[in-house]
Amino acid sequence: RDHCPRASMLAAGAPRAVRSSSSVRSSSSAPLPLAGRPWRRAPQQPRSGSFPRVTARTQAAAAMLPLATLAPASAMGALLACTTVPLLPALANNPTHVFSVGYGLAAAAAGAACLAAGAGAGAATTSSLAAWGLVAYGVRLAAFLAWRQRAWPEWKERAAKSPEARAKNVLAPVLGCGVFYALMCSPALWALRGGGIADASALAVAGVAIQWAGLLLEAMADTVKSACKLKDKDAYVSVFPFSVVRHPNYAGEILHWVGLFLAGLPVMVGLGGGVAAVMGRLVPAALGLIGIVGLMLRVTPRLDSKQADKYGEDAAYKSYAERTKMLVPFFY
Repeated sequence: RDHCPRASMLAAGAPRAVRSSSSVRSSSSAPLPLAGRPWRRAPQQPRSGSFPRVTARTQAAAAMLPLATLAPASAMGALLACTTVPLLPALANNPTHVFSVGYGLAAAAAGAACLAAGAGAGAATTSSLAAWGLVAYGVRLAAFLAWRQRAWPEWKERAAKSPEARAKNVLAPVLGCGVFYALMCSPALWALRGGGIADASALAVAGVAIQWAGLLLEAMADTVKSACKLKDKDAYVSVFPFSVVRHPNYAGEILHWVGLFLAGLPVMVGLGGGVAAVMGRLVPAALGLIGIVGLMLRVTPRLDSKQADKYGEDAAYKSYAERTKMLVPFFY
């Protein structure tokens, strides 16, 4: 008890943070009381089962979180550039490009940019499937609209009579639509930058499924309608999927954008960063969704009214219109 080897060792060479000048005494001094022992218990290592397993996907998500929380200003600015550049050909005396081929190209460019921003998430994740859906949607739509303009001269005539074609300031719709398309596509950006957050969310998985279902429905409707119109351009189309609703292409459009928003929603909220950061991600995406859904709900009744005026005297069309709805089976 007159000699404390551990106390002497600590006094001689132990780290300063561990040594206590008031408690360390020389080997010849009085014995140390129990409460005044100078050594400290080394911190215990956590047991292997006490923390979540760290996977490569989790590490990739953690590495991308700082990029995601930078967001609203810088990331949205980059996305805006991606959606505006494809619209610039409209400045060459082609204002309808903004709402047709340019619309599809802007969506495809935004999806490709999102894939590049979240490349670390991997190509098979839920979030990357949402961005690939955006690319597929945009490429398919741009190709279809470009083909339709060449195959059907009446579409050019109809486009020339549209209000957009008579716009005096073309730069305004280019910039305005560039912003609008960036807001619509922004959920894909956050989904990719959130890494594994979307992969662990059932809502995100369901959103991607809805997005791709809408994409395929719209593609099928455009293909079927084009084939029928090539045979008889004056006849209305009532085969599947038009036998379910009268405007399945617009229904597919709505499903696509609703699904994309749902795919990004868990990440937009789950990335955190405070209320301002969450709202900076959520509000622009919500405005884009409200805008496109509102546009579809406003345009569809107009088109339906035109069809009724054109085919209203046909008894078969009256029967077809009575047993189908515009967008949602049995409801609307």
